[in-house]
Amino acid sequence: MARRDPELYTADDVPLTEIVENAEQIVDYFNNEAEVPFVEIFVDEMDQQTFIQEINENRPDQFEKLSEGEFPGFQNDTSLPNYNELTIRAEEYGKSMGLTQRYIENATSDRVQEKVNEVVEGATETIMDDVFDVIFDSVYDGSGGLWFEIPDYGAYSFDDTHSHQIPDTSALFNDINVPDEGSDGYTAMQHFEAAAEHLRHHGWTSGQKVALVSKDWKFKIKEELTNGADYHIPMAENLRNTEIREMDGATPGGVQLMQSPYLTGDEFMMYDAGIQPVKMYTERELQLTQPQGGPVQHPGDIINGSATMSYGVANTNPLAMVEFEGVDVDWTTSQTRY
Repeated sequence: MARRDPELYTADDVPLTEIVENAEQIVDYFNNEAEVPFVEIFVDEMDQQTFIQEINENRPDQFEKLSEGEFPGFQNDTSLPNYNELTIRAEEYGKSMGLTQRYIENATSDRVQEKVNEVVEGATETIMDDVFDVIFDSVYDGSGGLWFEIPDYGAYSFDDTHSHQIPDTSALFNDINVPDEGSDGYTAMQHFEAAAEHLRHHGWTSGQKVALVSKDWKFKIKEELTNGADYHIPMAENLRNTEIREMDGATPGGVQLMQSPYLTGDEFMMYDAGIQPVKMYTERELQLTQPQGGPVQHPGDIINGSATMSYGVANTNPLAMVEFEGVDVDWTTSQTRY
């Protein structure tokens, strides 16, 4: 009988060295090459922990009028910095890989590899949950406490009582020029268009508007699409490796629709993907970590080890999204109320 090298083997005689090499390749792919469309749509990844944004300018794209021989100032107010700062707090995340010596010896290499894959996939799930928690928990409600002053835009003036948590149809269409259909009320599609206007009246006119909707809204909007097309409204939580812009999805009024289990009944959320208010700072990428801490250096380090990462997510602009709470919805008579 051939003598084996003195190292740990799985039940089907695959050395632990090979398992760890494969695991490190998976982690490297996750950190550097894996496509995550939901991050590209909803998140702006930062390379610094302190977020700096100039926000006091009404129209920062416009030039100022100069007199002959005059030069523009570096900033309007030389006594104070013309920007605010927000520090994104990073948190530590970890999950045990469940690879004890006994488990490795008793399981096949395929099963051990599946355990590694499950842990890495869990990293994606964790990031997605944090991103959606930030989106749904941080829409501005007009109660004050914003970290910046809301700039005016065009004919619109705002103060810190300006809320983007909109309770019902009446409040949604207030000051929004979307014609109704007489006594029949508003359609589901018009609700999306009105919500998008609540973003555009801040000057955000060019970015892709994404609506996260409940299953009820999904059925309502499909009822209104009478051209016979079978539109697919994807689940936002399924955007791990499929780019939504490549899907044959419904886009009423130019708004991209995605279903989310975070929403029920007549709720929906409108998000400006051009602004990408959710910022993510990664302090340490996903790594295989040995039990006593520090990255895995040798195959044996993975025994009782874990996968860890450190990052922070923050919503830097709670006005770049609109939450329609659906307390009272003025549907057309042809619509079914769920």
